[in-house]
Amino acid sequence: MKQLLVLLTLLLVLGGSDAFGWGNATHMYYANQLGVAHGGANQHEMYGAVLVDAFNLMLDPNGMFLADQTHHNYAPMLCAAWRCDLKAVAFGFTSHNDTWGEDFTAHHVARTIPAGGYAVVKGAELAPALIPQIVAILNAAGVPEPNASAIAAALAPEFGHDLVETAVDLWIKRNQDPAIGGKIALAATTRPLDTPLLLAAAYARPLSQYAHISLLDATRLIIAAEREYRQQMIQYGGALMLSEPQTIEALAGASAAMAETYLEMYAGVPVAVDPAVVVGFLTSAMTLVGPTYAAEVSATLNYVRHELQQRGIRSCGSFFGKEGAAAEETPTEFSLGENYPNPFNPATTITFSIPSQASVSLEIFNILGQKVKTLADNKVYEGGVQSEMWDGKNAQGTVVPSGTYFSRLTTPGGVFMRKMMLMK
Repeated sequence: MKQLLVLLTLLLVLGGSDAFGWGNATHMYYANQLGVAHGGANQHEMYGAVLVDAFNLMLDPNGMFLADQTHHNYAPMLCAAWRCDLKAVAFGFTSHNDTWGEDFTAHHVARTIPAGGYAVVKGAELAPALIPQIVAILNAAGVPEPNASAIAAALAPEFGHDLVETAVDLWIKRNQDPAIGGKIALAATTRPLDTPLLLAAAYARPLSQYAHISLLDATRLIIAAEREYRQQMIQYGGALMLSEPQTIEALAGASAAMAETYLEMYAGVPVAVDPAVVVGFLTSAMTLVGPTYAAEVSATLNYVRHELQQRGIRSCGSFFGKEGAAAEETPTEFSLGENYPNPFNPATTITFSIPSQASVSLEIFNILGQKVKTLADNKVYEGGVQSEMWDGKNAQGTVVPSGTYFSRLTTPGGVFMRKMMLMK
C-alpha cells in the first residue's frame, strides 16, 4: 500500500490537470481568430499557440520544468523574437498561457460555467463513467484490489480532462472549422525555420540553471523536443483531415497507447488498452461537452482578445515596434463580416468591426423577419474586430430548423445585415 501511495503522489506531480488545457485544434482555432487575419503571419501565430505544449509529454524533471515555464512565463518569448515571423509565433504562444490566457479558462475560471476551469470540471464529470472500465483493464493486467480501484479513481479525472480536450477538438472540426486539420498541418510544416532557436533563446538558460547542465546541452534538448513536437502536430493535423469516424479511430489508437504508458507507470505491470474502449470514451466525452462547448469557446475567444488588447500585446510590429513588420490596423468604420463557416451546422461565428469603443446589438432573424435570438443587446465592445458565436438555437434553447437566416448588427454608425445558411 505504501508503494501505491508513492505512485499516486507521482501522479499528482507528473499528471496534474495543468499539463493540458484546450486541445491543439482548439488552440489553433483561437489563434486563427486572433492577431492578423490571414497569410503566413496567421499560420505562424497558429503554430505558436500550440508550441506551448511541446514539453507536456516529457515526463522527466526537465520536461516538467519546461512545461511550467512555457505555460506561465511567456515574456521571454516576446522579448527574444527578433523577426516579424518569429514575433507572430510569440504572439500565438502568449495567447495560450495558463496565467490569464486560453488555458486559464480551461484550468481555473471558465467563462460560462461555475466552479472551475471548463476542461477540469467536465473531466471530473466524465470520470465516474471511466472508472469501472479502467478497473477492468487493470484487473485484466493482474492488478489486484484495492490497488486497481485506487489507481483508477486517481487517473480517471486526468483521463477525463484529456478526453474532454479531444472531444472539443472534434466538435471544432465538425462545426466551427472543418478545415482545421489542414491548417494545423500547414502551420506546423511552414513554421519559421528559426522557431526552435527562438524557443531555446527563451528557455535554454533557465533550463541549464535548473538542471545543472551546460547551455549548449539545454539548447540541444529544446531544439530536439520542438522538432519532434512539430512532427506530432503534422500527424495530428493529418488525422483531423480524415472523416470524423476515421479521425476518432486514429485518435483513439494514439490515446490508447498513451493510456497504456500511464497505467503501466502506476500499476507496475504491462497493460493493454483496446482502442475500441477509447472510442467509447471519446463518444461519451463528445456527448458531455456538445451542449456547452461552443458557448465556452466563443466566450474564451472574446476574453483572450480583450486581455491581449488590455496588455498591448499585438502580432508582429504593432506591439514590438520594430521596423519592417506589418502593424495590425484598427477598423475605421463599423461593418458586419461574413459568418464562418457558411453554410454551417449547427454553430457559426459572426465577426464585426468597431472603430472605437461602442455599444452594439447583434440579432438573428429567420426568413420571415422574426427574431430568433439576440447574441448581444447593447453590449459594449472595444474597438477592433469582434466576434460572437451562434449555436443554432433560438432564445428558448431549441435547435432551429435548416434554412436561411440573417444576422443584424445595430451600431451608432448604422444597421448591417448578412445572410446565413443553416444546413443539416
